[in-house]
Amino acid sequence: MNTYEELVFLQDEVRDGFYIPTAVKQAWIEELYILKEIDAVCKKHRITYFADWGTQLALVRHGGFIPWDDDLDICMKREDYENFRAHQDELPEGFFVQDYSNTDDHWFYIAKVVSQNHISFDEEFLKEHHNFPYMVNVDIFILDYVYADREKEKQRDSDILTILALADGIRERTMSDESAADILKKLNDSFGTSYAFDGTDGSRHDLSVALYSLSERLMQTASESESDCVTNIFPWGLKQMFYSEKSIYAETVNLPYENTSIPTSSEYNRLTGELYHNYMEVHKNWDGHTYPFFESQKKELEELNGGRLPFEFSFDASMLRKSYPSEMREPNEKRQVVFLVTGRGRWKAFSTFLRDEEKEGSEITVTYLPFFFKEPDGTIIYDEKLLEKQLSFAKSEMPAEFREHYRDYWDCELGTPDAVYICDPYDDRNPCFSIPPEFYTAGLQEVTDVIAYVAPYEVSDFSDEPSPDMTVLRYYVDEPAVIRADWVFVPTECMKSQYIDELSRFAGEQTCEYWQNIVATYEPEREEISKSLLFCVGLSRFTERDESFEKTLAELDLDIHEQECDVTFFPDERDEWVKILGESQVSSIEKVTADKRKVDFSRDYQKRKSQLDRYAALRGDPSPLTLHFI
Repeated sequence: MNTYEELVFLQDEVRDGFYIPTAVKQAWIEELYILKEIDAVCKKHRITYFADWGTQLALVRHGGFIPWDDDLDICMKREDYENFRAHQDELPEGFFVQDYSNTDDHWFYIAKVVSQNHISFDEEFLKEHHNFPYMVNVDIFILDYVYADREKEKQRDSDILTILALADGIRERTMSDESAADILKKLNDSFGTSYAFDGTDGSRHDLSVALYSLSERLMQTASESESDCVTNIFPWGLKQMFYSEKSIYAETVNLPYENTSIPTSSEYNRLTGELYHNYMEVHKNWDGHTYPFFESQKKELEELNGGRLPFEFSFDASMLRKSYPSEMREPNEKRQVVFLVTGRGRWKAFSTFLRDEEKEGSEITVTYLPFFFKEPDGTIIYDEKLLEKQLSFAKSEMPAEFREHYRDYWDCELGTPDAVYICDPYDDRNPCFSIPPEFYTAGLQEVTDVIAYVAPYEVSDFSDEPSPDMTVLRYYVDEPAVIRADWVFVPTECMKSQYIDELSRFAGEQTCEYWQNIVATYEPEREEISKSLLFCVGLSRFTERDESFEKTLAELDLDIHEQECDVTFFPDERDEWVKILGESQVSSIEKVTADKRKVDFSRDYQKRKSQLDRYAALRGDPSPLTLHFI
């Protein structure tokens, strides 16, 4: 645990204009861990599963999590799910498969694989799970066959609805015992069952579980030979919605997802279109749970605690500047400024300020501050190998204008500069890691007159209407370094307004004028690059058309040779193409594209974005590259 790759993944970043803080990254990495264990069981026992719902959309449109979403959804055909349940004891210790039969208030037909059944602040657990105490799960939606005879299907759906209404009415006491007994008798006569209850709470619960089980058995009655489609019968099938032709789930292809891959239909474009229609049209919303999901668990803890949790950060007026070190020292003959860069991809935010300080003739020092992982109690874990890797990467991505001013972290003596520019909002508040404590802003206030916090990323503008952007804003604004800064620089007027409003809410409306005076905008520097065209060849071009392979290949030949362009493939793993099309057909595609420069794109979002910035436009088939050009 605590590898360099994890440290990189867990850092704050902006994707598609949306800010993703470490707290959400913690949830992501835990879900990927659960999926990895599910996948291991499935591979061992030849169990097939597919990405589903939001994860299907994320897989095809983003190549990873939707930035403003935080869950993982997969689906299995009924027989595969039953096989998975039969081998659930092979999941790691502590894992549990939740459903209506074993979990309170789980009255629906989605299974949840959890890595723990409760919130845990156990030290050993936190060490193993990046200090993330909350319950995390992967949802499994179950696909059942739909009768091709739609009248027969409607009758089955009607029977299921009747049974579920009876179960819910008995359990929730919304149905009189007399009515329930009457319906239960008719149901026993129809299905040859002998259900009964004595009116006690335990009996009501047990009968509800039995009735849900009966409904689930009815969901399995249509055989593959009697069906033409599959669906999640609860709830969509019961409403005659979201039927998918069973042929869509005939073959799987693995598509890249974050640092792994997830199987989906070889007709992934068609499937995603059925679920989300014009799926490249972005809508920042979420359904079905609080965002981020762990906020509801945190609120439960607050209710039990009778108020804010002890580890939660709160505003104190003493954090604001009270004195200036220059009043107690000799003034510098030459203005001295220090830039403290923290985290990858944050150099550009400082470029404007660096040039301004150079014009002023300031003496400039630039230092890259590494992150160190933290123990659950906040103790910093100093790891020389992680330090070396971070500093090596920082030098490799450092823009040329910073190099002449750069000084390695271990050679940096902060001294008493006139101004310090920072870009990390957390100080010690990041839930996973910390910058070196000697650079926390409380200490900087004692040695410099000006702490300038520069928002390290440019996010898309948004209004104050309820949205994921507004929800996540407090995760990177209501933090010590922003509060203690003498200036807070953001890239747009909209974000200036959002920062002022959020800081005033957090610190109290009486502080509004203070924030209005210190929050300002800056103009990010734009890099001008000579750009060319890119063409994406997607597997769906060959799996979803009625035309012959030869005709589709001829169309591809025409498409890519109408223009000067580079070529990329989605998915990028050749073996996935061969698995679906065969070696001969893949070789034919490669011959058609042989005179084009083939480009492979990084799985890492920030690296991929830098690669894509060099292209003026994208042509061809849908892929996670498309959104960059919309």
